Amino acid sequence: MARAISSSSPHSGTRPIVFEFATHSAVDRHVRSLVAAARETLGGSLPGTRRQVAEGLGVGLREDSRIGRLIGMYDYSGPTITINPTLWRDRVEFTFYHEITHHLLELDGSLISYLQDHVKDSPSHQRTIERACNVGAAEFLVPHASVRTLAEQSNWDADLIRCVHGSFGASWIATLLQIASIAPHSCIAVVFGLEEDSHCSEETIWGTNARLSISPVVLNSLSSNSMKYWLARGTLLPSDHPLFHSWMEGIDIDEHGYIPYKSGKRQPCRCVGLRRGGIVLGLLHAGTPVPIGQRRLFS
Repeated sequence: MARAISSSSPHSGTRPIVFEFATHSAVDRHVRSLVAAARETLGGSLPGTRRQVAEGLGVGLREDSRIGRLIGMYDYSGPTITINPTLWRDRVEFTFYHEITHHLLELDGSLISYLQDHVKDSPSHQRTIERACNVGAAEFLVPHASVRTLAEQSNWDADLIRCVHGSFGASWIATLLQIASIAPHSCIAVVFGLEEDSHCSEETIWGTNARLSISPVVLNSLSSNSMKYWLARGTLLPSDHPLFHSWMEGIDIDEHGYIPYKSGKRQPCRCVGLRRGGIVLGLLHAGTPVPIGQRRLFS
């Protein structure tokens, strides 16, 4: 399915362009092109502060802890981004660029118009937009081309997550989701943690009494392009799952497990995980990882 759309993006001309958004990979390509154009607007690299990024891209920025459990939100009428600066820095950083991508999609208009015309199911529409914003946030912080190079000879394990993070020094969340976005096999990147304790110190989260009543849930996730299903935000991490053990004990894991869908279905997979701060980062491999150089690259 394709539709001729005259893009309103400041980075494009007025000539109608045909966009094909029938697949995740097509959406990813488009989002990455918007991020690349935004980077050019910012001078090729990200400025030192969030406010400088926002001003450079023509969007207002408010930091307000009174938005409660929300980490951030985008108001297109401003346009304005509001983020809660009291939460864990890694999540605030990723969320800021997630909301920036909402702004880029709103300015561009083509994906939103396509979904309005072709996707009548509101939840599917929203999932596509949220996934696109996760891809955009990851692209701002950890460019996918560089991640591909690092992943070429990897075992798609905890060492790859550390290697990518060490190369960019950016958000752990962006690191993990970008790895899934370039994976040629079926997998899901997932971040589990405590929604209500996102602002707490690691010492508070891992206190002896706190560990007795915790229920980690999905905070962020992204499926690879060949993965049909996803993990919904808020999905509970079962106590018998390998990632729960990683989260409780602070250890790396790489073992057989399952994908814990919210419906209760359990799909067998290889589970890779490591804990950082108050979250556990997981790669759930439903397919068999093959070196990227031996497979068609997803862009």
